[in-house]
Amino acid sequence: MSPTPVDHLTIRFSLFKGGVQDVHPVLQTFTLQQMADFITPHDVPELQKEERQTLFSMVVFQPNTTRKKENVATMTGVVFDFDNKDAFIPIEEVLDRLNEKHILYYWYTTWSHTPERPRWRLILPFANELVIGLWGKIYEEAVFLIGNPPGIDHGASKDAARLWFTPCKQPGGVFMAQACREGRLINPYDLPSLLSPVEQEDMKRQQGRSRPQKREENPDNAVASSSFSLQQTKQALRYIDANCDYDHWLKVAMALHQHFKGSEEAFKLWKKWSSKSDKYPGEIILDRHWNSFGDKEEAVAIGTLIHLAKQGGYQSRALSEGMPLLASKDDQDVSEESVEIDEEEVAFDFSDYDHVDIYDFPNDLLRETYAYLLKCNSCEIPSYALGATLSLTGFLLRDSLQGLTGLRTNFMALVIGASGTGKTLTLNGVLEILDYVKQTSFYTGRLGSVQGCITHLEKNGGCLFLVQDEAIYELKSIRNKMAGNAEMRTEEFKMRVFSCPPSYTSDTTKHSEPIIIYRPFFSEFSVSTPDMLKHFSPGDITKGLLPRYLLLTTDQLFFKKKHYQRSDMSSALKGVLDEFKVQRKSRTVAVFNNEAHAYFQQFEQWVQRQRHQAFQKSESLFCARFDSLLARLPEHATKLALLGASKGMANYEMTLKSVAWGIAVALLSFKNIVNVVQTSIYENQCEEYRDRVLRIVHSFSKGEWVRKREILRKIRFLKVRDLDDILFRLQDEERIEIKPAPKNSLFIRSIMKGDKKNDANKS
Repeated sequence: MSPTPVDHLTIRFSLFKGGVQDVHPVLQTFTLQQMADFITPHDVPELQKEERQTLFSMVVFQPNTTRKKENVATMTGVVFDFDNKDAFIPIEEVLDRLNEKHILYYWYTTWSHTPERPRWRLILPFANELVIGLWGKIYEEAVFLIGNPPGIDHGASKDAARLWFTPCKQPGGVFMAQACREGRLINPYDLPSLLSPVEQEDMKRQQGRSRPQKREENPDNAVASSSFSLQQTKQALRYIDANCDYDHWLKVAMALHQHFKGSEEAFKLWKKWSSKSDKYPGEIILDRHWNSFGDKEEAVAIGTLIHLAKQGGYQSRALSEGMPLLASKDDQDVSEESVEIDEEEVAFDFSDYDHVDIYDFPNDLLRETYAYLLKCNSCEIPSYALGATLSLTGFLLRDSLQGLTGLRTNFMALVIGASGTGKTLTLNGVLEILDYVKQTSFYTGRLGSVQGCITHLEKNGGCLFLVQDEAIYELKSIRNKMAGNAEMRTEEFKMRVFSCPPSYTSDTTKHSEPIIIYRPFFSEFSVSTPDMLKHFSPGDITKGLLPRYLLLTTDQLFFKKKHYQRSDMSSALKGVLDEFKVQRKSRTVAVFNNEAHAYFQQFEQWVQRQRHQAFQKSESLFCARFDSLLARLPEHATKLALLGASKGMANYEMTLKSVAWGIAVALLSFKNIVNVVQTSIYENQCEEYRDRVLRIVHSFSKGEWVRKREILRKIRFLKVRDLDDILFRLQDEERIEIKPAPKNSLFIRSIMKGDKKNDANKS
């Protein structure tokens, strides 16, 4: 391999400056010196963990595509992530091998590096870009090129499109880096020529060696279980009692360790499952066991875990039909220093709509309102201003236009952000615009009781705009089982008026006649901290309020505040707001133009395909969650397109730009809600509710029939309908029995250990 003059060599890679949410790669072409400056900065950034934003990947994506594995065109280098979890050798020993072979390299310590737990990353750029199809073979050869050292996180390093945070260190941390340019770039197609005969023999012997495993306890699962995914394992573990005997508990751990190659995600799954047991030994004991499994001569395969789950009633749809199980991801370890490309557990394909810039607004009203609200916050957080803009402009347009089917422009926008990031300042900006157009009488900061809401609607022509800070307190009052009936009905009120029915009729009381509100219009802009997500109950996703909200979030916890100086409204903003000072008496119907209508029809077809795929690929619980969210996408997109409609001579017209923008914003909210569903915040909450209910049923029933009201007295964390959902789920799992009781109630009986065997003997 002949070296190329250093001054003429360049390296291409992809950069993402917008953090994990950034899906648009920016292709960089650096000289070797520029790459050295990039990896070994003179002033290395000192950041909190949440402040890390810029990531890179040693790949080139196909032109005009987004960040997806299938869009990778070529590999431009290999990155070895040394997390040194189990054992390691000094970095100098690895570098000595590269220096002996005169190979160019870069390395730097990661954000998590400490003297006690060294962590570093080694980069070997390629002289010729590698086609993605050969990556697996080339990676194995590159491992032996550096001596097959211990400490490499192969799950992350072998991932073709892994993202890595750029060099930085934690406050007070240590940073080391080196750029060796006295060598040559390796040609990935010619790696074997760089290996000595001994190294080549070691590689062949390692590739031919198969690790002995125990025979599957259930041979029928042998083929299907080979691709058993992490998500499917989560489902299976629900059917294995964490209070099982020590031998089974250890087998579960060994199966997870063997199947997922000792990954951190698998360990967390085992820890979460084990913590439900009364015999939970603590993380230190778990960690000690986990680290010892790699030394076992024989391994317990994942089929053992499946077998234990099936004994508890687990029946995977794929296993029952003899189908191969499809992994939702590569199920590789996702280290805290890297980000895997595919983030959705249910693979929704957004590629047709990712190109739209949601901050390129389709009309002046949206554009000027957003610009003003953004400046109201010293942190200038786009998601805060966007959520406020959607709710506020929709409220202002309530008497101006509507859709062909009667859709109005009311929105319930919920913005989630960290404390001290200026959410209240954004709320104040909304109130100032309401004051300018003389519409503050429609505003309220808290709903209070339903009767108060109805009174407010009656006095203001059926219109109500909720601008709410710290929305978590309203949710807590709804969730509080001891709350009065008025607080509990606030949620029902929102759901009834959100669809803008022809009329809303209050309940009849002993001392008053029902109040009828014609054509009610309710909008909401609420802000809260991420803690609010913990208080959503299991029913909120499938049939509650959350699918009706536009949810906007920000991943950052800390922002650099600018010098705060409140500015007046621009003349352009005042110009578009002046027309809303006069109340309109009739609404204009906004229609799609031909181009926009064709585009929207394609989107509706996309939604139907996604609903079908979610139904086909998901278990029933997941199907219900995502189907509810998907079903509301066209409605959200249409209402957002109304906001962006252009005013013509006789009516409003929804153009292609307004429709594409509306769809993009609706999908952003959809992704955020899906993320809530699939993160541990929501999943842990669902499992916590289920386990607590089961414990309470066991403590009261002890194998005897009891009324549901006796269970309700001890449950303060769920509404009745959510409790019913969990009870029937536990019945499906054969953990309890349910039968009707007088007055539309239920009798409940816990199934104690041994009941199933006794029933079988009787039969």
